[in-house]
Amino acid sequence: ASAVVSAGDAPGAVRRLWGAGLSHDEDPERWAAAFSEDCVYEDLFYAEPAKGRSALRDLVRQKVLPRGSRFVVDHVSDGQQSCGFTWHIQQEGVGTGQRGLAYVRLNTAGEVCYVREVGEPLFKAGELTEQLLQALTRDQPPPQLRPPPAGPAQTPRTAGGIVKY
Repeated sequence: ASAVVSAGDAPGAVRRLWGAGLSHDEDPERWAAAFSEDCVYEDLFYAEPAKGRSALRDLVRQKVLPRGSRFVVDHVSDGQQSCGFTWHIQQEGVGTGQRGLAYVRLNTAGEVCYVREVGEPLFKAGELTEQLLQALTRDQPPPQLRPPPAGPAQTPRTAGGIVKY
């Protein structure tokens, strides 16, 4: 059942599956054949992980990119049973879109059994968030600072000397 993956290691599985680009005509059955029956695919964009081949097929259908876009594997780490990789989405006429990273683990049969994937946020906080926080705290009184402890400074020698338990 794992013909797509069994001839190699985790980095090879990444190159054969994700490296194909998740194009508009992607075959979910090709993916299902490379994954174990009890696989778990945690794409952190979604609230719940896909568990099992049936849920994996549904997830692949949701992740397929529109025409003119492709999933590009940038870097793949070393590994035999597991590896990590970085990726980005390339879109015609736009350039590089979303970027992210994923971790992939194979079982002893060479099937993908676990994936955790996270994409960067589409919108970054930047200066607008800083301006918003300044506006929200503009009328707040300045924080009350504690005076320094009286007496000469001491160097703690135990955990109890650093933190009051």
